[in-house]
Amino acid sequence: MNELKEKFGNLTSIHCKKCNLKLNAPVKNLEKEGLLNDGKFYGELKKCPMIHLKDFRNVKPPKGNGCCGQDGLDGLNTECMNGHKVGVEKSDCWMPHCFIFDSKKVTVKEWS
Repeated sequence: MNELKEKFGNLTSIHCKKCNLKLNAPVKNLEKEGLLNDGKFYGELKKCPMIHLKDFRNVKPPKGNGCCGQDGLDGLNTECMNGHKVGVEKSDCWMPHCFIFDSKKVTVKEWS
């Protein structure tokens, strides 16, 4: 962990609020809006943190609608492995791909 911190600075983990399951690979907060590459997240806890789909972990396959992915228009479509709804996967062909956490359903912590 110290090697990661030395190389990348403070890293963040996002956890299910109900069961504390870690839901992402280590990510670094973007200082400003920009390209959401893997290894980065954008947002604050009071807002809705977003991560790249490659950084998402410990979730069940999403349930919802879309043409060739998830459009997220039906609300929360993804649960942690323990069955708690945590946010919205957006992965349909007509939109930017990301996962948006519901800030009421998760906690953001320093990576450990």
